[in-house]
Amino acid sequence: MSFFILTPHGAVLIIQHRPMKIAKTLIQLSRNERALITGFSTKLSANYLTRLRELGFREGEFVTCLKTPPLGAPRVFEICGSVFSVESEIARECEIEIYPAELLSTEIQ
Repeated sequence: MSFFILTPHGAVLIIQHRPMKIAKTLIQLSRNERALITGFSTKLSANYLTRLRELGFREGEFVTCLKTPPLGAPRVFEICGSVFSVESEIARECEIEIYPAELLSTEIQ
């Protein structure tokens, strides 16, 4: 991820930034935390992978955890403007990187 900073002298600095915190799977995302989907485990069946991608869970998309219910109940996520619940077994197979909220607000794509 790159960020551009304009200095007082008019120069543009490009900063390459890696996430400050890396989580391995979607199940590790805490409530109100946002992450970038980076891939999927090879353990995930082709049918589940296809369905997740149809719902918007694709590499390069940002996802936000809205609810983390107790006792292994499905977690609730927001992605691409929609809200979905995802079973814990499936969320464990979605690979992510977590970014601090203050960096996401300054991202230039």
